[in-house]
Amino acid sequence: MPSYKNHLVFSLLIPILVTVPFFPNVFYLSLAVIGASIVDLDHPLRNSNLLLLALFGIILVLLLHILQMPVLIGLVLILLSLIFFISTHRGLMHSILGVTLTAALLTMFTYGSLELLINSVPITPSLAIISIFLGVMILNKKIVPFYVVLTFLGIFLISYAFFNVYYVFFAFFLGLMSHIILDMFTGRGVALFSPLYSKRFGKKMLILLISLWMFSLILFHL
Repeated sequence: MPSYKNHLVFSLLIPILVTVPFFPNVFYLSLAVIGASIVDLDHPLRNSNLLLLALFGIILVLLLHILQMPVLIGLVLILLSLIFFISTHRGLMHSILGVTLTAALLTMFTYGSLELLINSVPITPSLAIISIFLGVMILNKKIVPFYVVLTFLGIFLISYAFFNVYYVFFAFFLGLMSHIILDMFTGRGVALFSPLYSKRFGKKMLILLISLWMFSLILFHL
């Protein structure tokens, strides 16, 4: 159990450390945490999360259809659950392609949800609702209460509420990649370029990834 607890702690801490130099904002940091956690939904032990994700996706599609509103966000949840369900653990969804696809789908959900909420709900509570909803759907149930409280307080009391779709994608992407980096420390490594290239990469690839992170950080602040 200690190794599991350590992995859980690092899966929360690392995405925050990787993302905070870009976005010292609780909303975007929460998205990075979501990204870091969703990667492991391809594990059979997380099938309950996938079922919950698919169920809420179906409910959203039906509800929005009845209200004659765009059903995109519901379809995105269903698609995400299906992709992770058919994926093997540390397979496609642990690759650059899988990370990019997941970040894009999560960004579509976040943007679509905000578009629906913003007409009747101010932006600050809208961002909190989106972050908390994703946390409940995706995170390990043991940490959901802490995540919900910290995210709620952080968005309302600390961060200035603003939305940038490119920042959303990048926050998800950084969170997802932070999990991939953690998995590269395991003996099995990660097939970063699957399905085009099946070779698995370990700690030696970290130097390149860290260099790319630093280069991106410089460009971002310039």
